[in-house]
Amino acid sequence: MRTSVRLFVSLLVAIVAVAYLFAYFEVRAEKRSLKEDLEKRTELVAESMVETVEDRVAQESPKELQKSITRLGDRLAGLAVFDHRLGPVGPAFGVLSRHRASESSLDGPAK
Repeated sequence: MRTSVRLFVSLLVAIVAVAYLFAYFEVRAEKRSLKEDLEKRTELVAESMVETVEDRVAQESPKELQKSITRLGDRLAGLAVFDHRLGPVGPAFGVLSRHRASESSLDGPAK
């Protein structure tokens, strides 16, 4: 009787350990796959926006550039446009303003 309890517990521990390891590696692989997919999608979106932004910069139309940045930035977490000397061409959109908004919401109600 004792031998069968030991055997049962040993088998149960082994099955749980194998299931845990399988789940762990499966989650790691899925995270890696999702990250790679996100990077590919980010590159595609950036490449598709290059033409629009370059046209606006070439036209030297700040209002049209601002409209384009706002329109494109509404669908993104953030957007900033720089010239070839890495100077800002238009206003950055999204990341900084959302960061400030989240900080103020974390501070609690205004006093």
